[in-house]
Amino acid sequence: MKYEAARQFYEREGHLQVPRKHVERIVGEDQKEREHKLGPGSGISAPGQRR
Repeated sequence: MKYEAARQFYEREGHLQVPRKHVERIVGEDQKEREHKLGPGSGISAPGQRR
């Protein structure tokens, strides 16, 4: 689900430089809205970046 949240953020903003405390809201397959933390240290990194 975090990948979907990151993809949604990228499609909207055009980059993956996510603010530190950003929370992305997505609607899952079960139609429930969920919140995912995407800021630095959340486990999501841009292609080619090391963690």
